[in-house]
Amino acid sequence: MRPSAAGPTCAPDLRDIVVVNTSAGALLGLVGLYLRRTLPETNAFVQHAGSATRRRSTRELLRGLAENRTSLARILGFSLASTVVYYTWAIGISSFAIASKGVPAAPAMWSTVVAHLFFMATLPLWGKLSDRFGRKPVFLTYGVAFLVLSFPLLLGVTGSALRLALVLMIALFFLGAFVGIMPAYFAELFPTAVRASGIGVPYSFVVAIFGGTAPYVLTWLTSKDLSGPSPSTWWYSSPSVW
Repeated sequence: MRPSAAGPTCAPDLRDIVVVNTSAGALLGLVGLYLRRTLPETNAFVQHAGSATRRRSTRELLRGLAENRTSLARILGFSLASTVVYYTWAIGISSFAIASKGVPAAPAMWSTVVAHLFFMATLPLWGKLSDRFGRKPVFLTYGVAFLVLSFPLLLGVTGSALRLALVLMIALFFLGAFVGIMPAYFAELFPTAVRASGIGVPYSFVVAIFGGTAPYVLTWLTSKDLSGPSPSTWWYSSPSVW
């Protein structure tokens, strides 16, 4: 609750949002720790850990990564596309709707919350489809969907929080086609000895550089066309370009 001259309102205060996000993150961190400590390791990892007699040196690690440079390039490319798309749609669009379309902040926040809950619920569906039909058809669904739908969805963002929620749900549903199978696909690209570094280093680099800047670039692009999203915004938010 946030007090005002007219009395208390239901608009969320920034401090409340920070407390809720921090608490949720801490609880999820404990869940992750529990899963990490209780899930059984794969046979390949157990065999590798049993055969390892010493800690690998940095030079050996770099040599192992160099031997898998094709996989590193795939990680960089896929991470770049998915990071820009995720931070544009999951993070930046709500701010765009508030600043450019006049959607009230509180309804916009709840539209985002509902869309993300829907997003999380759809991830197992994409994983199941990937197990049945393979990774490639699911990846193609993700790419084609954003190539076709990015600009219409941007045009669909108006001053309505309900429409914002609907647009976000559609966008995040198709984003789930990548996010839902990304961990499994990335893990399949590397042998056990370099898997953690092979995934973590390029992915962290891409997210740090392009993830944090995506909402700012989206805001700058849309500012060039005050009447609505411009074709340049579609170009930026479409993974097919990357």
